Amino acid sequence: MPFIFALHDVMSQTLMAHKAHSIPKAKFKVNDMLSFLANNWPDAFEMDANNRPIPGTFNGNISWKGTEILFMESEEDAEFLEAKSVLGDSKTLMEFIINCIAITSEIPHVVLMNSITGVNADVDDMSPFVKKIHRKREFFGEDIQAICKMVLAINHMEPTKIPLAWIDLTPELALTKAQALQQDVMSLEVLATREVISDQTVRSTLRSRIPAMKSSTEEARDAKKNKQLPMMSGGSTSPQASQGTDSGKNA
Repeated sequence: MPFIFALHDVMSQTLMAHKAHSIPKAKFKVNDMLSFLANNWPDAFEMDANNRPIPGTFNGNISWKGTEILFMESEEDAEFLEAKSVLGDSKTLMEFIINCIAITSEIPHVVLMNSITGVNADVDDMSPFVKKIHRKREFFGEDIQAICKMVLAINHMEPTKIPLAWIDLTPELALTKAQALQQDVMSLEVLATREVISDQTVRSTLRSRIPAMKSSTEEARDAKKNKQLPMMSGGSTSPQASQGTDSGKNA
């Protein structure tokens, strides 16, 4: 919250300074003001018989609209007074405060309508946010399961513990998990083939990675129903070719 308050103050001060910077004031260096006004805004004076402005009859009303040329003496000058822009320093300060907010709250810069540059900027920016979400999932997982059990009990159902399965936050994370699961499955398959571990150990190990898995007994029973690929003999290239050879022999 202190960083958010600081960002609000910097933005408010920058907007106030921007108003003074974006509205310049005209500055005139003239020797005779009435002559200068009469030369450039004759309509603001009363005219004599020769249609010349009468000095001392200035009504105080001039308009900048349509004024493209100013008639001045050789030693006179005109310029605009502009306040020095503070946007450069304010931008640096606001970027620093936004970085402080992103670090302390573990929120990506894109959520704060800011972006960072670099080769791995997006990954490095999302990593704290992903870890924060994982930590919250672990904190609230048991409470959510307890609420689900209460709902089941209220509806006169068996209050069992409901397993939770969270979706992946980013495609990169899903790919990393898939690759890690593939390596684990290959390692377990080698261990099971060499009779170092049993199939039940393999299923128990994978159950935490695959929420859809049932108990070891049910998985062992259902695994026998898996479809088996047709076995092909050495001289045949397809099951149809094998059947044709057998029929020829029988004939």
